[in-house]
Amino acid sequence: MPEGHGCGIYRNRPRVCQRFSCAWRDGLIEERFRPHDTGIIGDWDAVPGGLGIVLTVDPARYDRNALAELIDSLSPLFKEVEVVYTGQQRLPIPRPQTR
Repeated sequence: MPEGHGCGIYRNRPRVCQRFSCAWRDGLIEERFRPHDTGIIGDWDAVPGGLGIVLTVDPARYDRNALAELIDSLSPLFKEVEVVYTGQQRLPIPRPQTR
C-alpha cells in the first residue's frame, strides 16, 4: 500500500477497527455530512429491534447545526442514536414519541 493511503496496519488492525462500519462510506449518511468536512463520524451496527448508530464528534471541529441536522436525518433510520464527544461520555438521543 502506498505511504499516506489507507491504514498501514490494516491486516493486523485492532478488533475495534475490524468491527467499525462507517455510516457515511456505507451510504447511510448524506454526502454533505462527510466526516472529513464535519468532524462527525458515524459507526452503525445491529441492535435489538433494528439498527443503532454512534456519532463521534470532534468538539474542536464540528458544527452544532450540522450535528442537529444529521441527527434529524438519521432518527427515522435508526432505533438508537448516540452522540460521543471525543474524550467525553456518550449522550443517548431520545426517540420522538410516536402516536
